[in-house]
Amino acid sequence: MNTNSKAIEDITEGIQTKEDFESFLLLLIEDLKKKSDWENNNLESYLRGLYGFVKDISGYYKNLRENIDTHKPSWRILADILLAARVYE
Repeated sequence: MNTNSKAIEDITEGIQTKEDFESFLLLLIEDLKKKSDWENNNLESYLRGLYGFVKDISGYYKNLRENIDTHKPSWRILADILLAARVYE
């Protein structure tokens, strides 16, 4: 996964391995410090966003026209969930 000069929203598609996910988590931590796009910037609202996105995740990938089996989580799906929880209501 190459994260140079990409927005955090654009890198989840390239997450395939545990190491990719670890790098993503470091970027997510840095993004939280900036709080630029974090509507859910406390633990309770973040967990509520996490819950809501997980409930609707099949629709998310359907809207993107991506054929992803959400019943078989991957490192990428986990990254998408954590990223979406920043803003999902």
